[in-house]
Parts: sequence; structure tokens; C-alpha cells
Amino acid sequence: MPETAESLFIDTIIDNALTLCRELPETSGHLLLSRNIRDLRDRLSHGRLHIAVLGQFNRGKSTFINALLGKEILPTSVLPITSVPTVISYGEENECVISFSDKKEDVVISGEPEKIMTLLKTYVSEKNNPKNHRCVSEAVVRCKSSLLGHGTVIIDTPGFGSTFTHNTKTTLDILASCDAALFLLSADLPITQVEVDFLKSVIKTVPRLFFIYNKIDLLNKKELEISEQFIKDTLIKTFDFSLGVRLFPVSAKIMGGKERECDLFKKSGLAAVEKEIIEFLLREKYFTLSEALTGKFKDALTQILDALEKSRDEIVRPINEIKEKLDQIDSLEKRVNNEMSKALSLSEVEETALYEYGDKLLTMNKERVHTIALNRLNKLLDSSGGNKQHTIINSALIQLVEEIFGRMFVYFVNEQNKPLRKAAAAHIREIVKLSEKVETELGIPVDIERNLTSKIEDVEIDVSDGWGPKTPFEFASP
Repeated sequence: MPETAESLFIDTIIDNALTLCRELPETSGHLLLSRNIRDLRDRLSHGRLHIAVLGQFNRGKSTFINALLGKEILPTSVLPITSVPTVISYGEENECVISFSDKKEDVVISGEPEKIMTLLKTYVSEKNNPKNHRCVSEAVVRCKSSLLGHGTVIIDTPGFGSTFTHNTKTTLDILASCDAALFLLSADLPITQVEVDFLKSVIKTVPRLFFIYNKIDLLNKKELEISEQFIKDTLIKTFDFSLGVRLFPVSAKIMGGKERECDLFKKSGLAAVEKEIIEFLLREKYFTLSEALTGKFKDALTQILDALEKSRDEIVRPINEIKEKLDQIDSLEKRVNNEMSKALSLSEVEETALYEYGDKLLTMNKERVHTIALNRLNKLLDSSGGNKQHTIINSALIQLVEEIFGRMFVYFVNEQNKPLRKAAAAHIREIVKLSEKVETELGIPVDIERNLTSKIEDVEIDVSDGWGPKTPFEFASP
């Protein structure tokens, strides 16, 4: 069948996507998604239609597939048999390939169906490979059957709803790669809540779903009508199928491994399944494929985009955090500089005020010092007894001046240190407050001397050395 315009359009989109995928970082997630997209492209170009056979355990899935193929090639049992999905595709000769996820060499066998069935029992059955401890990644069966012509691929899935819960998960994982599914129900037990719950997941994943009603040979005509209606009502009520539900009644068991060409094939109901389901899917293959693969392609691209966005966020997040921190530092720097400018301006005002205060002190005390000095001088002269003792008077006068000015110096310095100390303490408080603000906003410690109060003495005028003239006093004789 020639490719439709839609499939060609999808081909182009997928090819473009694969080209872009080559630019992706080589992470395991991106490599897996890229491989999935290549698989989709390959399936579309070769027209391979993947049809999964689903059903609760003991619904007869393997028996049903054998009957459709016209070959007893898959192992069957009343117990849960399939723990690993089996992919059945066309081949000129019967062949089975078992592949492993732990890099063991493939096991390959060809020949009669019985040999293939024995190999499958060894590696695929729950009994011989519980929880897939043999690490089987895939079991592929190839055989010559008209059912498998034109790229049809049947997938036998593990049954769900048994005590082996891992089988249910395996089956759900398989559906992501399937284009349609045949859901087996069974006449020996009407539809169960387990099947209804499982269908909720199936409907979300598989674009085309068909219901097969197996084991109808167990019921008479009246019982079959009642049970079919019960199943239809349950499905319509649960899933709101606006077009209703069609069941395909079959009895796979009566085929008994006979060839498809026999009369039993039609009597069993399998001919209707092939004609109305398989042939319908083949007629609509490229539409079915494009519809199914488009959804899976979108899912793969969405996952890639999500992964890229996550990677981008992981890269951009620290950059944004740094930018935010830099903006915060810049804003804080401006505020600190503003505070420092205010402090410097204030210090200039304080410096002027200190000079003015010193001048005021000198002015206020000048007359008092003059009076004290004059009184002391008069007393000194009165006690000198005349000019004969001018040397003693000269020495006493120098001592007097130094004493008066020394006391004046101590007083003056102590008075000057009071506003100086007060101004220094105010500036220290502002510096500590500013450093605490920087630490709080940036969340980093600021290297600053905490006990700055003890440093006030460094800005005070020191009186310990006392006062003295730069050059010795010399007085003429009184």
C-alpha cells in the first residue's frame, strides 16, 4: 500500500527531529528517547503494526495466538505462564531468539514449533524464570503465517491480575510501543473488577482496542447472549463508549493446533477476528500507524523537552541566584556608600564643632588663667625680697608658668575628649549596625573588629605625657 501524505509528513517531522536529536547531550535518557524515535521512524517506513494481546491470567492468550497463527508454537498452561513478553513476526523459517539485558549471548534455535515451545518454556514461563531472574530482555519468534504478512507483529503479554504483580507492570510497559490491542475476556468468568481497573490504564495508552470474548464453547446460546450483554453494559457504563461495544466471540481451544485453512477456523470465530480486525488494521495500517506513532512521537519529544528544560533550569538556576545576589550586593553597596557618605559628612561637621568647642574653651578660660597667673606672680614678687634674688625668681616664674599651663592642658584635653568620645561611640554603633545589616542581607560574615568600643581610646587626646613648651621659657629679670 502506498504511503499516505500524512505518513510522509510524519516521516519528514521525525527525520527533522532525529537530526536535532544528534545535537542533544549524550545522556542515557536522551539516547534512549532518540533510539525510541528512530524505532518509530523504522516502524513507519517498514509499515510494522504492533498488536498486543492482553488479558487477565488464564484467559487463554497464548492459546488464542496459536489458533490465529495456525501453529502450536507458544507454550500454554492453566497457570500463569508468560513472565516475559513474546514478539511474534513473520519469517520464512520457524525461529526463536532470546536476548538478555545482562549482555549474555543470545540463545537462538530454529526448527519445529515443538523445539521453540520448549525454549520459550525455559526462558519465558513464570515457573522456570520467576520474576525474570534470567534477565531476558526480549523473546522473538518468527514463523511463516499469512497472519503476519504485511508487517503485522503480534505481542503475547504477561497476564495481569495474578499473584505475580510484576507481570502487570511488564504488560503496562509494553503498551507504550503498541499500536492496537486485542483484549481477551473469557466466558468462564464474566468481566472482573481487576479487568475494569486494568482497562483504565490500557485505554489511556493504546489508540485502537478490540474486545475478544474467548471460551464461548463453555456456554449455550442463551447463556452467551446474557453474558455478552452484561459485559457490554459494564464497559459502556464504566467507559462511556458512545458508539457502543462490540465483542468478537471465539473458541480458540477448538482449533487444537490445526491449520488456519480448515473449516474450524471460521467456526471458531477466529476468521471474523482476522477479517474484521487484522485486515481492517492492515487496510488502515498507515493511518493506524501514523495515529499511534504520532502520539508516541509527541510523548518522546515531550520527554526530551522536559529533560532539556530541567537541564536548562539546573544550569540557569545558579546563574539567576548569582545575578540576584549581585543585584542584592549592588543595592546594598549603594546603601552602605550612602550611609558612609552621611557619616563622613557628619564627621566633618563634628571636626569643625570640636575646633570651635576648643576655641570656646580657650576663650572662656583665658581671663581665669590670666588672673591666676597674675596673682601667683604678685605673691612670688612679694616674697622675693628685691632684685637680688632674680635668678630664683626667674626659675620660680618658669615653674609657675609650666604648672599653670600643665593644669590647663589636662583640663582642656579632658574637656575636649568628652565630645570626641561621644562622637566616636556614635560612629562605632553605626559601623556595627551597618556590618550586621550586610551580614543579614548577604548571609556571609563581615570581617570587622567587634569590640570597637575599646578602640575609642585610640581617638582620644593623650594626657599621660603631660604638657611642656617646645622651647624652654626664658624671662628677663623682673
